[in-house]
Amino acid sequence: MESPDNTEEASIDGLYHRARLVILGYPGPISRLRLDVVGVDSFNVEGPTTPSLALLMASPELTPPAREILQLTLQMFGEQLFTRPSSQLLKRYAVDGLIATAETMLLMDHSARLHALYNDRIFHPVRGLVFYNELLDGFNSVFARHPQVVLARARRTLDPYSTPQERS
Repeated sequence: MESPDNTEEASIDGLYHRARLVILGYPGPISRLRLDVVGVDSFNVEGPTTPSLALLMASPELTPPAREILQLTLQMFGEQLFTRPSSQLLKRYAVDGLIATAETMLLMDHSARLHALYNDRIFHPVRGLVFYNELLDGFNSVFARHPQVVLARARRTLDPYSTPQERS
């Protein structure tokens, strides 16, 4: 018989694979996952299938920061991530990518956070803002461990205009 801890780990692991397939299988441009999937551009080739289908069929692993964001989210939401209204967060991950969504949530001002929390009711109905702040703290922890991905798109865009000292 499995211990409760092993059952919970197996459950989170199963939810992780399910959520990862939802994200990989979203029929948008695969470039949205450039920070989330290693080698995602290799699926953007001409062939008998669409790049989205090729990506889903190959089902590559997520990058470490993207994997940590998804695992954190699943630990907090569990099965609720797949039901409304919490599934809206999973959809955001699929549409924009895990890292981009986490960055956006961290960069939103307080009034936008409250709008997301109360009007869209994505987050925990009882714990409310505390739950939301715990999720943001988790995102901050992931980005502290993986600083190279924080605002990577903005840094790539601004890189030609910066001095060598600013790039390091």
